[in-house]
Amino acid sequence: DPTTESILYNGAIEVSTTTPIKAIAVLNGVESSVSEAEYRINIVNDIATFITKAPTVETKILGTVTVVAQDQWKQRTWIQDANGSAMIDNSSKDVELSFGDQLKGIVGTFSSNSINVTSLPEKEVTTATPTTKETKTIGEITTNDLHKYIRIENVTFGGVSGTYATFTDETGSIKTYESYLQTDYTSINEGQKVNLNAIVGVFNNVPQIYVVSFDVVREPAIYADDIVDFGNVIENHESTKTITITTVDLGESAS
Repeated sequence: DPTTESILYNGAIEVSTTTPIKAIAVLNGVESSVSEAEYRINIVNDIATFITKAPTVETKILGTVTVVAQDQWKQRTWIQDANGSAMIDNSSKDVELSFGDQLKGIVGTFSSNSINVTSLPEKEVTTATPTTKETKTIGEITTNDLHKYIRIENVTFGGVSGTYATFTDETGSIKTYESYLQTDYTSINEGQKVNLNAIVGVFNNVPQIYVVSFDVVREPAIYADDIVDFGNVIENHESTKTITITTVDLGESAS
């Protein structure tokens, strides 16, 4: 039980598991009786279960999650595990996290489609490489994909205008909101095709993306050492010819 020798209360008590809390008040050397209450925290194993429960009381994710990205203000961090993806609001924690960092034991509540963190554990020593959950065309992306880390292949870069970049494919177009991650597109030109690793966001009920990384699509050029008259080959089965095909990476100079 607490005594006058116990730790003096001078601020919020941060707990990460269900914890009994006892306290006394002291005035002019006279102690009150002990007041006791149990601070309860629910436990879930993974992100998917946390989101399904959408807890309004503090709940702990027991498993390890991997960081996919963090915005420039260290207020929004996107995480994933084997069963789900989410965004955590850690604006009150001012903790810098990077791609691949791992966290175990996040505690928070759920509202406005994000985890409001009340206890953010220290990142673990080990790191892991986040993997995209699905490969989608632009037309397949919906509001149900919110916070998912996905791959979008063979899209055309439409340039940057203000805080948005635009990408298109045969199924549609999509904007990226650049203020969060501030992706550097100076290495590619408008009209160039790229593959995107991106997080899905939603604004005004319309899907958008935050690009974590991209790679340029290299379309090979094909050269034939020999020009073959296929009609002659078909007519004369005894005649055989060999075609040697050479591929050239367009990213390198070739003559």
